[in-house]
Amino acid sequence: MKKCIISLHSGIFIYGDSSEDDKQNDLIEKQSKLKIIRLNFPKDNFKETFQYLEKKIKFYAKKYKVYLIGRSSGGYLAKQLFNDNPNLIEKVIYLAPCFDPKKRQEINPRFKAVQDYYFRCCNKIPNTNSFDPMKEFIFLAKDDKNIPLDCFTKEQKRYVRFFNKTHRGLVYSTDRILIGKICKILQGEFKKYSACGNTFIVTEIYPNDKDFIIENCKQYNVDGFIWYAIEKNSRFTFKWKYWNNNGTTANMCLNGSRSVAYHISNLLNQYQLFFKCSSGILQTASIHNDCVRVSVPKYKAFQQMDNCTYRVNVGVDHTVRYLNHENFDTYNLEGFYHQINKTYRSNVSVVVQCTRDTFKIRTFEKEVEAETGACGTACLAAYYSIKDRANPKHFQPTSNEEIVLSMLNGNIYISSKVKEL
Repeated sequence: MKKCIISLHSGIFIYGDSSEDDKQNDLIEKQSKLKIIRLNFPKDNFKETFQYLEKKIKFYAKKYKVYLIGRSSGGYLAKQLFNDNPNLIEKVIYLAPCFDPKKRQEINPRFKAVQDYYFRCCNKIPNTNSFDPMKEFIFLAKDDKNIPLDCFTKEQKRYVRFFNKTHRGLVYSTDRILIGKICKILQGEFKKYSACGNTFIVTEIYPNDKDFIIENCKQYNVDGFIWYAIEKNSRFTFKWKYWNNNGTTANMCLNGSRSVAYHISNLLNQYQLFFKCSSGILQTASIHNDCVRVSVPKYKAFQQMDNCTYRVNVGVDHTVRYLNHENFDTYNLEGFYHQINKTYRSNVSVVVQCTRDTFKIRTFEKEVEAETGACGTACLAAYYSIKDRANPKHFQPTSNEEIVLSMLNGNIYISSKVKEL
Protein backbone atom coordinates (compact mmCIF):
# COMPACT_ATOMS: atom_id res chain seq x y z
CA MET A 1 0.00 0.00 0.00
CA LYS A 2 1.29 3.47 -0.88
CA LYS A 3 1.93 6.14 1.75
CA CYS A 4 0.47 9.61 2.06
CA ILE A 5 1.12 12.51 4.43
CA ILE A 6 -1.85 14.47 5.72
CA SER A 7 -0.86 18.01 6.65
CA LEU A 8 -2.75 20.02 9.30
CA HIS A 9 -2.00 23.73 9.43
CA SER A 10 -1.58 26.11 12.37
CA GLY A 11 -3.75 29.13 13.22
CA ILE A 12 -4.91 29.12 16.88
CA PHE A 13 -7.68 26.68 15.84
CA ILE A 14 -9.98 29.27 14.17
CA TYR A 15 -7.49 30.91 11.78
CA GLY A 16 -5.01 29.86 9.10
CA ASP A 17 -5.16 27.67 6.00
CA SER A 18 -3.04 25.08 4.25
CA SER A 19 -1.39 27.58 1.86
CA GLU A 20 0.79 28.85 4.72
CA ASP A 21 2.60 25.49 4.80
CA ASP A 22 3.12 25.17 1.04
CA LYS A 23 6.85 25.92 0.96
CA GLN A 24 7.63 23.44 3.73
CA ASN A 25 5.26 20.82 2.36
CA ASP A 26 6.70 21.16 -1.16
CA LEU A 27 10.19 20.42 0.18
CA ILE A 28 8.98 17.46 2.26
CA GLU A 29 7.07 16.07 -0.72
CA LYS A 30 10.07 16.46 -3.02
CA GLN A 31 12.58 14.88 -0.63
CA SER A 32 10.40 12.10 0.79
CA LYS A 33 8.73 11.35 -2.57
CA LEU A 34 5.44 10.91 -0.69
CA LYS A 35 2.10 12.44 -1.61
CA ILE A 36 1.03 15.27 0.73
CA ILE A 37 -2.67 15.92 1.22
CA ARG A 38 -3.17 19.48 2.45
CA LEU A 39 -6.37 19.70 4.46
CA ASN A 40 -8.36 22.83 5.20
CA PHE A 41 -11.01 22.10 7.80
CA PRO A 42 -13.98 23.66 9.63
CA LYS A 43 -12.85 26.07 12.33
CA ASP A 44 -16.00 27.00 14.23
CA ASN A 45 -15.65 24.45 17.04
CA PHE A 46 -13.57 21.45 18.06
CA LYS A 47 -16.28 18.79 17.65
CA GLU A 48 -17.05 19.82 14.09
CA THR A 49 -13.35 20.01 13.21
CA PHE A 50 -12.57 16.63 14.74
CA GLN A 51 -15.50 14.84 13.07
CA TYR A 52 -14.50 16.25 9.69
CA LEU A 53 -10.84 15.28 10.06
CA GLU A 54 -11.57 11.82 11.44
CA LYS A 55 -13.81 11.14 8.46
CA LYS A 56 -10.98 12.19 6.14
CA ILE A 57 -8.46 10.00 7.96
CA LYS A 58 -10.72 6.96 7.64
CA PHE A 59 -11.27 7.69 3.94
CA TYR A 60 -7.57 8.01 3.09
CA ALA A 61 -6.61 5.02 5.29
CA LYS A 62 -8.49 2.78 2.85
CA LYS A 63 -6.08 3.76 0.07
CA TYR A 64 -2.86 4.73 1.85
CA LYS A 65 -0.67 4.19 4.86
CA VAL A 66 -1.43 7.48 6.59
CA TYR A 67 1.20 9.74 8.17
CA LEU A 68 0.32 13.03 9.88
CA ILE A 69 2.11 16.35 10.25
CA GLY A 70 0.46 18.79 12.64
CA ARG A 71 1.69 22.34 13.23
CA SER A 72 0.97 24.34 16.40
CA SER A 73 -2.81 24.06 17.02
CA GLY A 74 -2.89 21.63 14.09
CA GLY A 75 -0.53 19.53 16.21
CA TYR A 76 -3.19 19.33 18.91
CA LEU A 77 -5.72 18.13 16.32
CA ALA A 78 -3.21 15.58 15.00
CA LYS A 79 -2.67 14.33 18.56
CA GLN A 80 -6.41 13.83 19.15
CA LEU A 81 -6.77 12.04 15.81
CA PHE A 82 -3.91 9.70 16.69
CA ASN A 83 -5.27 9.05 20.19
CA ASP A 84 -8.61 7.93 18.76
CA ASN A 85 -7.29 6.18 15.62
CA PRO A 86 -3.85 4.72 16.42
CA ASN A 87 -4.35 1.77 14.09
CA LEU A 88 -5.12 4.00 11.11
CA ILE A 89 -2.11 6.28 11.49
CA GLU A 90 1.44 5.04 10.98
CA LYS A 91 3.35 7.98 12.48
CA VAL A 92 2.74 11.57 13.57
CA ILE A 93 5.14 14.50 13.49
CA TYR A 94 4.24 17.48 15.64
CA LEU A 95 5.87 20.84 14.86
CA ALA A 96 5.63 23.20 17.86
CA PRO A 97 2.34 21.55 18.89
CA CYS A 98 -0.08 22.96 21.44
CA PHE A 99 -0.63 19.79 23.49
CA ASP A 100 -2.38 21.54 26.38
CA PRO A 101 -4.56 24.51 25.27
CA LYS A 102 -5.76 25.09 28.82
CA LYS A 103 -2.22 25.36 30.17
CA ARG A 104 -1.30 27.62 27.26
CA GLN A 105 -4.08 30.10 28.03
CA GLU A 106 -3.19 30.08 31.73
CA ILE A 107 0.37 31.08 30.91
CA ASN A 108 -0.53 33.23 27.91
CA PRO A 109 -3.96 34.87 28.51
CA ARG A 110 -4.22 36.24 24.96
CA PHE A 111 -5.27 32.74 23.80
CA LYS A 112 -8.16 32.43 26.28
CA ALA A 113 -11.02 34.08 24.34
CA VAL A 114 -10.26 32.20 21.12
CA GLN A 115 -9.92 28.82 22.83
CA ASP A 116 -12.98 29.30 25.04
CA TYR A 117 -15.00 29.92 21.89
CA TYR A 118 -13.50 26.99 19.96
CA PHE A 119 -14.01 24.43 22.75
CA ARG A 120 -17.43 25.76 23.83
CA CYS A 121 -19.17 22.53 22.77
CA CYS A 122 -16.91 20.37 24.97
CA ASN A 123 -17.49 19.69 28.65
CA LYS A 124 -13.71 19.88 29.00
CA ILE A 125 -10.78 20.20 26.64
CA PRO A 126 -9.66 16.67 25.61
CA ASN A 127 -6.23 15.82 27.06
CA THR A 128 -3.09 14.69 25.26
CA ASN A 129 -1.33 12.85 28.10
CA SER A 130 -0.63 9.56 26.32
CA PHE A 131 2.44 9.09 24.14
CA ASP A 132 3.89 6.39 21.86
CA PRO A 133 7.59 7.14 21.18
CA MET A 134 7.63 4.68 18.29
CA LYS A 135 4.93 6.56 16.40
CA GLU A 136 4.93 10.12 17.73
CA PHE A 137 7.68 12.69 17.20
CA ILE A 138 7.71 16.14 18.85
CA PHE A 139 9.77 18.99 17.39
CA LEU A 140 9.92 22.18 19.52
CA ALA A 141 11.50 25.60 19.11
CA LYS A 142 13.96 26.61 21.83
CA ASP A 143 12.69 30.20 21.72
CA ASP A 144 8.93 29.59 21.71
CA LYS A 145 6.74 32.22 23.35
CA ASN A 146 3.52 30.46 22.24
CA ILE A 147 4.03 26.88 23.44
CA PRO A 148 5.24 26.59 27.07
CA LEU A 149 7.17 23.44 27.93
CA ASP A 150 4.65 22.93 30.76
CA CYS A 151 2.16 21.89 28.05
CA PHE A 152 3.88 18.49 27.89
CA THR A 153 4.01 15.57 30.28
CA LYS A 154 7.26 14.35 31.80
CA GLU A 155 7.18 11.34 29.45
CA GLN A 156 6.62 13.51 26.38
CA LYS A 157 9.47 15.86 27.34
CA ARG A 158 11.90 12.91 27.25
CA TYR A 159 11.41 12.60 23.50
CA VAL A 160 11.35 16.25 22.43
CA ARG A 161 13.72 17.33 19.66
CA PHE A 162 14.66 20.99 20.07
CA PHE A 163 15.57 23.37 17.26
CA ASN A 164 17.20 26.76 17.64
CA LYS A 165 14.24 28.63 16.17
CA THR A 166 11.20 30.70 17.12
CA HIS A 167 7.67 29.27 17.02
CA ARG A 168 6.91 30.57 13.51
CA GLY A 169 10.48 29.84 12.46
CA LEU A 170 9.94 26.14 13.20
CA VAL A 171 6.35 25.82 11.95
CA TYR A 172 7.18 27.32 8.55
CA SER A 173 10.86 26.38 8.35
CA THR A 174 12.44 25.35 5.06
CA ASP A 175 15.74 24.52 6.81
CA ARG A 176 17.28 21.50 5.08
CA ILE A 177 18.34 19.84 8.37
CA LEU A 178 14.79 20.00 9.74
CA ILE A 179 13.30 18.82 6.44
CA GLY A 180 15.83 15.97 6.38
CA LYS A 181 14.90 14.83 9.89
CA ILE A 182 11.19 14.91 9.03
CA CYS A 183 11.77 12.89 5.86
CA LYS A 184 13.87 10.28 7.68
CA ILE A 185 10.93 9.62 9.99
CA LEU A 186 8.46 9.45 7.12
CA GLN A 187 10.53 7.30 4.78
CA GLY A 188 11.11 3.58 4.62
CA GLU A 189 10.87 0.94 7.28
CA PHE A 190 14.55 0.00 6.80
CA LYS A 191 17.60 1.99 7.87
CA LYS A 192 21.06 0.98 6.70
CA TYR A 193 24.12 1.37 8.95
CA SER A 194 27.81 0.61 8.91
CA ALA A 195 29.89 -0.14 12.00
CA CYS A 196 33.54 -0.46 10.99
CA GLY A 197 32.58 -1.65 7.51
CA ASN A 198 30.12 -4.25 8.84
CA THR A 199 26.75 -3.32 7.30
CA PHE A 200 23.20 -3.90 8.54
CA ILE A 201 19.59 -3.02 7.91
CA VAL A 202 17.66 -2.09 11.07
CA THR A 203 13.88 -2.35 11.19
CA GLU A 204 10.90 -2.79 13.52
CA ILE A 205 9.36 -5.26 11.03
CA TYR A 206 9.78 -8.78 12.39
CA PRO A 207 10.66 -11.15 9.53
CA ASN A 208 8.05 -13.80 8.79
CA ASP A 209 10.53 -16.20 7.27
CA LYS A 210 14.12 -16.72 6.18
CA ASP A 211 13.44 -15.60 2.61
CA PHE A 212 12.34 -12.16 3.83
CA ILE A 213 15.74 -11.69 5.50
CA ILE A 214 17.74 -12.98 2.55
CA GLU A 215 15.84 -10.88 -0.02
CA ASN A 216 16.15 -7.63 1.92
CA CYS A 217 19.81 -8.18 2.80
CA LYS A 218 20.47 -8.81 -0.89
CA GLN A 219 18.48 -5.73 -1.93
CA TYR A 220 20.36 -3.46 0.49
CA ASN A 221 23.68 -5.31 0.07
CA VAL A 222 24.33 -5.78 3.79
CA ASP A 223 25.91 -8.34 6.10
CA GLY A 224 23.06 -8.65 8.57
CA PHE A 225 19.41 -8.02 9.46
CA ILE A 226 18.43 -6.44 12.80
CA TRP A 227 14.93 -6.30 14.28
CA TYR A 228 14.09 -4.20 17.34
CA ALA A 229 11.09 -3.32 19.51
CA ILE A 230 10.85 -0.41 21.94
CA GLU A 231 10.03 -1.57 25.48
CA LYS A 232 7.51 0.93 26.85
CA ASN A 233 6.86 -0.49 30.33
CA SER A 234 10.15 -2.17 31.07
CA ARG A 235 13.52 -1.42 32.58
CA PHE A 236 14.94 -2.00 29.07
CA THR A 237 14.91 0.70 26.42
CA PHE A 238 14.47 -1.90 23.67
CA LYS A 239 15.01 -5.51 22.69
CA TRP A 240 16.61 -6.74 19.48
CA LYS A 241 17.49 -9.77 17.40
CA TYR A 242 20.17 -10.38 14.79
CA TRP A 243 20.28 -12.55 11.65
CA ASN A 244 23.12 -13.10 9.18
CA ASN A 245 22.34 -12.27 5.56
CA ASN A 246 21.77 -15.98 4.83
CA GLY A 247 18.85 -16.00 7.28
CA THR A 248 20.61 -17.77 10.16
CA THR A 249 20.51 -16.28 13.64
CA ALA A 250 23.48 -15.38 15.85
CA ASN A 251 23.38 -14.92 19.61
CA MET A 252 25.44 -11.73 19.45
CA CYS A 253 26.91 -9.25 16.98
CA LEU A 254 28.73 -6.37 18.66
CA ASN A 255 28.90 -4.27 15.49
CA GLY A 256 25.19 -4.92 15.13
CA SER A 257 24.47 -3.96 18.74
CA ARG A 258 26.26 -0.64 18.26
CA SER A 259 24.34 0.00 15.05
CA VAL A 260 20.92 -0.66 16.56
CA ALA A 261 21.85 1.39 19.66
CA TYR A 262 22.81 4.30 17.38
CA HIS A 263 19.48 3.96 15.56
CA ILE A 264 17.45 3.93 18.79
CA SER A 265 19.42 6.87 20.17
CA ASN A 266 18.50 8.97 17.13
CA LEU A 267 14.92 7.73 17.21
CA LEU A 268 14.27 8.44 20.89
CA ASN A 269 16.70 11.31 21.38
CA GLN A 270 18.38 9.38 24.23
CA TYR A 271 22.11 8.86 24.71
CA GLN A 272 22.25 6.28 27.52
CA LEU A 273 20.48 3.00 26.73
CA PHE A 274 19.90 -0.37 28.40
CA PHE A 275 18.78 -3.18 26.10
CA LYS A 276 18.37 -6.91 25.71
CA CYS A 277 19.27 -9.27 22.88
CA SER A 278 16.95 -12.15 21.96
CA SER A 279 19.60 -14.54 23.33
CA GLY A 280 19.19 -12.93 26.76
CA ILE A 281 22.42 -10.90 26.72
CA LEU A 282 22.01 -7.52 28.46
CA GLN A 283 23.96 -4.46 27.32
CA THR A 284 24.30 -0.77 28.02
CA ALA A 285 25.18 1.84 25.41
CA SER A 286 26.58 5.35 25.55
CA ILE A 287 26.30 7.46 22.40
CA HIS A 288 28.26 10.64 21.72
CA ASN A 289 27.81 12.10 18.22
CA ASP A 290 28.58 9.13 15.93
CA CYS A 291 30.68 7.20 18.45
CA VAL A 292 28.88 4.32 20.17
CA ARG A 293 30.22 2.43 23.20
CA VAL A 294 28.48 -0.74 24.41
CA SER A 295 29.13 -3.19 27.21
CA VAL A 296 30.09 -6.69 26.16
CA PRO A 297 29.06 -10.25 27.11
CA LYS A 298 31.12 -12.18 29.66
CA TYR A 299 33.76 -14.62 28.43
CA LYS A 300 33.01 -18.32 28.81
CA ALA A 301 34.12 -21.77 27.60
CA PHE A 302 37.79 -20.79 27.22
CA GLN A 303 40.11 -23.49 25.87
CA GLN A 304 43.83 -23.10 25.10
CA MET A 305 44.68 -25.03 21.91
CA ASP A 306 48.40 -24.26 21.59
CA ASN A 307 50.83 -21.51 22.61
CA CYS A 308 49.30 -18.93 20.25
CA THR A 309 45.75 -20.26 19.68
CA TYR A 310 42.66 -20.48 21.89
CA ARG A 311 38.88 -20.80 21.76
CA VAL A 312 36.44 -18.63 23.68
CA ASN A 313 32.75 -17.81 23.62
CA VAL A 314 31.85 -14.11 23.69
CA GLY A 315 28.18 -14.53 22.84
CA VAL A 316 29.36 -16.44 19.76
CA ASP A 317 32.25 -18.90 19.44
CA HIS A 318 35.64 -17.65 18.29
CA THR A 319 39.02 -19.21 17.68
CA VAL A 320 41.89 -16.72 17.89
CA ARG A 321 45.49 -17.18 16.77
CA TYR A 322 48.22 -14.60 17.44
CA LEU A 323 50.84 -14.32 14.67
CA ASN A 324 54.09 -12.49 14.05
CA HIS A 325 54.31 -9.62 11.58
CA GLU A 326 55.89 -11.62 8.77
CA ASN A 327 52.96 -13.83 7.89
CA PHE A 328 49.90 -11.79 9.02
CA ASP A 329 48.87 -10.35 5.63
CA THR A 330 49.52 -13.56 3.70
CA TYR A 331 48.21 -16.03 6.27
CA ASN A 332 45.73 -18.56 4.79
CA LEU A 333 42.76 -17.48 6.90
CA GLU A 334 40.21 -19.51 4.94
CA GLY A 335 42.34 -22.65 5.32
CA PHE A 336 42.56 -22.01 9.08
CA TYR A 337 38.77 -21.62 9.20
CA HIS A 338 38.11 -24.92 7.44
CA GLN A 339 40.66 -26.70 9.61
CA ILE A 340 39.02 -25.50 12.84
CA ASN A 341 35.47 -26.06 11.60
CA LYS A 342 35.99 -29.71 10.85
CA THR A 343 35.26 -30.42 14.51
CA TYR A 344 34.18 -27.09 16.02
CA ARG A 345 31.84 -24.45 14.54
CA SER A 346 33.56 -21.16 15.14
CA ASN A 347 34.54 -17.84 13.65
CA VAL A 348 38.31 -17.63 13.34
CA SER A 349 40.66 -14.66 13.62
CA VAL A 350 44.35 -14.00 13.31
CA VAL A 351 45.86 -11.12 15.27
CA VAL A 352 49.19 -9.33 15.35
CA GLN A 353 50.31 -6.84 18.02
CA CYS A 354 51.79 -3.69 16.46
CA THR A 355 52.52 -1.57 19.54
CA ARG A 356 51.66 -1.82 23.21
CA ASP A 357 48.08 -0.69 22.56
CA THR A 358 47.44 -1.34 18.85
CA PHE A 359 46.59 -4.56 17.03
CA LYS A 360 45.67 -5.69 13.53
CA ILE A 361 43.02 -8.38 13.09
CA ARG A 362 41.55 -10.46 10.27
CA THR A 363 38.37 -12.55 10.72
CA PHE A 364 36.64 -15.31 8.74
CA GLU A 365 33.02 -15.65 9.89
CA LYS A 366 30.81 -18.70 9.91
CA GLU A 367 27.44 -18.41 8.11
CA VAL A 368 28.88 -15.50 6.13
CA GLU A 369 31.50 -18.07 5.02
CA ALA A 370 33.96 -15.37 4.07
CA GLU A 371 36.57 -13.00 5.44
CA THR A 372 34.73 -9.91 6.64
CA GLY A 373 35.70 -6.25 6.91
CA ALA A 374 35.24 -6.19 10.67
CA CYS A 375 33.87 -8.26 13.53
CA GLY A 376 33.32 -6.76 16.99
CA THR A 377 33.10 -10.07 18.82
CA ALA A 378 36.38 -11.13 17.18
CA CYS A 379 38.10 -8.08 18.69
CA LEU A 380 36.56 -8.93 22.06
CA ALA A 381 37.82 -12.52 21.77
CA ALA A 382 41.30 -11.22 20.89
CA TYR A 383 41.18 -8.87 23.90
CA TYR A 384 40.75 -11.90 26.18
CA SER A 385 44.46 -12.79 26.14
CA ILE A 386 45.70 -9.24 26.71
CA LYS A 387 46.99 -8.94 30.29
CA ASP A 388 47.88 -5.24 30.20
CA ARG A 389 44.48 -3.50 30.17
CA ALA A 390 45.50 -0.19 31.74
CA ASN A 391 45.03 1.62 28.43
CA PRO A 392 42.34 1.16 25.76
CA LYS A 393 43.35 -1.28 23.02
CA HIS A 394 42.88 -0.22 19.40
CA PHE A 395 42.10 -2.90 16.82
CA GLN A 396 42.43 -2.30 13.08
CA PRO A 397 40.29 -4.76 11.09
CA THR A 398 40.46 -5.27 7.33
CA SER A 399 38.08 -2.33 6.81
CA ASN A 400 40.67 -0.04 8.50
CA GLU A 401 37.91 1.44 10.70
CA GLU A 402 39.16 1.35 14.28
CA ILE A 403 37.49 -0.65 17.05
CA VAL A 404 38.45 0.17 20.65
CA LEU A 405 38.25 -2.16 23.67
CA SER A 406 38.60 -0.65 27.13
CA MET A 407 38.16 -1.51 30.80
CA LEU A 408 36.03 0.75 33.00
CA ASN A 409 35.15 -0.04 36.63
CA GLY A 410 35.89 -3.71 36.04
CA ASN A 411 33.67 -3.95 32.93
CA ILE A 412 34.77 -4.26 29.31
CA TYR A 413 33.38 -1.93 26.64
CA ILE A 414 33.72 -1.84 22.87
CA SER A 415 33.38 1.36 20.89
CA SER A 416 33.60 2.65 17.34
CA LYS A 417 32.01 5.10 14.97
CA VAL A 418 28.68 4.15 13.40
CA LYS A 419 27.32 5.83 10.30
CA GLU A 420 24.02 5.75 8.48
CA LEU A 421 24.36 4.83 4.82
